[in-house]
Amino acid sequence: MPDSTRAPGIGEPVLVVHGVVQAARANDGESPGGRRLAALWRACGTLGMTGPAGDALPDLTSTGPTWRVRAERRGTDSAAGARALLWTRGQLAGISVRLMPGPAEDAAALLGRWEGTAGPAHPDERLLGEAIVLCAVSRLARRGDTHIGPRMVALTARLGLPPVRPEAWGRSPEGSLLWEPGTPGQWPRERRLVMLTPSGTRPESWCWNGYGADDLAPLALHLVHAAQARHHHHVLTTQRGGVEEGHRALQDATDALGRWHARAVSTAAAPGHLTEKMARAMERLRGDTHTLAAARTDLATLARSGEVFLSNLRRAVPPTPGERPGSPLARDRALATSLTEAAGDLGRDVEEVLERARSVIDLAGGFVTAETERRRAHGATVQTSVVAAIVMLLGAVQAFQYRIHLAHVLAAPLICAAASVALAAPAGIQRLLPGGRSPDAPVLFDSLTLGAVGGTCSWLLCTLVGHLAGHRAAPVAWSLTAGLVAATVATSASAYAFRRARG
Repeated sequence: MPDSTRAPGIGEPVLVVHGVVQAARANDGESPGGRRLAALWRACGTLGMTGPAGDALPDLTSTGPTWRVRAERRGTDSAAGARALLWTRGQLAGISVRLMPGPAEDAAALLGRWEGTAGPAHPDERLLGEAIVLCAVSRLARRGDTHIGPRMVALTARLGLPPVRPEAWGRSPEGSLLWEPGTPGQWPRERRLVMLTPSGTRPESWCWNGYGADDLAPLALHLVHAAQARHHHHVLTTQRGGVEEGHRALQDATDALGRWHARAVSTAAAPGHLTEKMARAMERLRGDTHTLAAARTDLATLARSGEVFLSNLRRAVPPTPGERPGSPLARDRALATSLTEAAGDLGRDVEEVLERARSVIDLAGGFVTAETERRRAHGATVQTSVVAAIVMLLGAVQAFQYRIHLAHVLAAPLICAAASVALAAPAGIQRLLPGGRSPDAPVLFDSLTLGAVGGTCSWLLCTLVGHLAGHRAAPVAWSLTAGLVAATVATSASAYAFRRARG
C-alpha cells in the first residue's frame, strides 16, 4: 500500500514572480515600491537576463487603461527560457519574471536561487504585493482529495517553505493543484504559492503571459487584484483602532453635552457658567464630528473598493462549483468580502454616533442661543439703564443749577476720568454679564479703553494727593509716570484676561 504521507515527485519546475506597485511611485527611487522594483529588475540581470535598457527602469508613470509591456529581458546561454517583463496596467505598474531551472537543478534549488539573488523585501523596499509561484508537473494533481492533504504538507516541508494546513488547498478552473504555504490571515506583502499541474501541460501556462498576450495571465491578474485587496484590508485594520477611539470619544462627549443640556433645561434659569460650558463643549464636539466624518468617508471608500476588488477577482478567475474554502483563490475573495463588510459595519456605527451628535448639538445649540440672547437682552437693558441714569443725573444738576464745589486742579483729570469710564462702560458691562461673554468679542478696543480708565484715574489720584498735601497739582512728571504705568498695567492685564477667557 503506498505511503500517503510521502512527498510526491515533481518535475519540470518553473518559477514565476509577479510584483505590483502604484504606477505613480514606480520610478520614485525614494519610495519603498520604487526601490524594490529596481532591485528585482537588477536581480533579473544578475540571473543572466539581458535587454536593451539594461538595469535602467523605463518610464512607468505614464499609464493607460490596458496592459502594456514597457521593457523586456530574456535569458541567454544557461538562463535560456528565462524572461522578465516590466508592465503597466491602469494605475498600476509591475514586474513579471519567469525563471527556468539550470542543469540538474530541482525545485527547491530554483526557489533558493531566486530568493538568494533578489533578496528579502526590507521595510524600506516593498511593493504593493509580491508573489512567487513555484509551478511544476506532478501526478499529485490527478489524485483524489483524500490523498492530497498529507502529501502536500510533506512536499511543502521538503521545499523548505512555511508549513501549510492539510485542508488549505484548492484547484484552478483547469484542474491545477494550488496552495499557499504559511498561516492564512497573516498579511505579508510577499506571498509564496505552489501550483502542480498534470503531466502533458505546461506548468506555468495559467500564471505566465504567453507571447502576444493582451493582458496578464489569469492567476497573475488575480494576484494583482488580491494584492490591492490585502493592502486595503491592512489599511482598515491599522486605522480601526483610531476610528474606534474617536467613536468612543465622540460618544462620551455627546453624552456629556446631553447631560448638561438636561440639567440646564430642568432649572428655571440656567447659570451663566453652565451655558458657557455647553457652548465650549459644542465647539469641541463640532470639531470631533468633522474629524470622524472624514473617517466615515474613508470607510465608505474602503467598502466600495472591496466590492470592486471582489468583482475583479471573480472576473480574473471565476469561482468553480464546489470550490474548497481553503483554496488561496477562495480566501482572497473572502478577504475582499470581509473588507467590504468590515468597513461597511464600522462606517454604519460611525454614522449612528455622528447622527446622535448632530441631534444633541442642535438641541443644545438652540438652548444656548436662546439663553445667550436672553442674557444679552438683559445686558442691553442694564446698559441703557446706566446711561439713562447718568444722563438724568447730569440733566438734574443742570436743571437745578446745582454747583459742585471742586478744586480747579481736579477738574481736568476728573473730566478725563469720567469720559474714559463712559467710553469703557458699555463694553465692560457687556463683558461682566454672563450672557454677554462672547469668545469672538474683540480684545484690542476693550483693553485700550480700560487702559485709558487706569491712566486717567491714576492721574486723578496723583492730583488729589498733591491737592491735599499742598493745595496744588502734583508734579507733571509724577502724573505722567503714574498715568503711563497704570495705563500699561491695565491694558496688559485686561488683554491677558480677555484672551484667557476666550480660551
